[in-house]
Amino acid sequence: MAILGEKKNFSDEIFPNFVTNGETNIYLNKKDLIMDMRSEFKLIKIEKYKEFQTAEELNNSLFELCGKNEIQLLGTSEQGNKIYGIKIGNGKKTALIYGFPHPNEPIGSLTCLALIELIKKNKNLQNKFRWFIVPCADPDGAKLNEGWFKGKFSLKKYAYN
Repeated sequence: MAILGEKKNFSDEIFPNFVTNGETNIYLNKKDLIMDMRSEFKLIKIEKYKEFQTAEELNNSLFELCGKNEIQLLGTSEQGNKIYGIKIGNGKKTALIYGFPHPNEPIGSLTCLALIELIKKNKNLQNKFRWFIVPCADPDGAKLNEGWFKGKFSLKKYAYN
């Protein structure tokens, strides 16, 4: 992930180990993820999302979920699009999670939004980890793929794009 522009404290953290589900990259010690997170992530329903969000919609959703003071501008893309992130929690362990590691993988961005909601409601998660979440790490690529984001979710649609 390349973030252009001025570095902020948010992106200066060091993440030595990572786990990925292929859609959303989660930088965290694998042992910690399995031992500490198993009970927390029973089943997160993302039913309120009926279609993928555009880069602009993702930013709007992030600002709706979090106050302006919680959100940090991490930098800008090559096309001048803003890249936003949020830090939640004060635990000793650190997790970096970002959506859109590849422009044709929009599901990770919705995962980030759902995770932000879950963490904000769960003091245990806030106390165990410092969460750094970036719903749209590649806004330029996301904008190039937005043509197929709208409409009902389907495996066929996702596979073709």
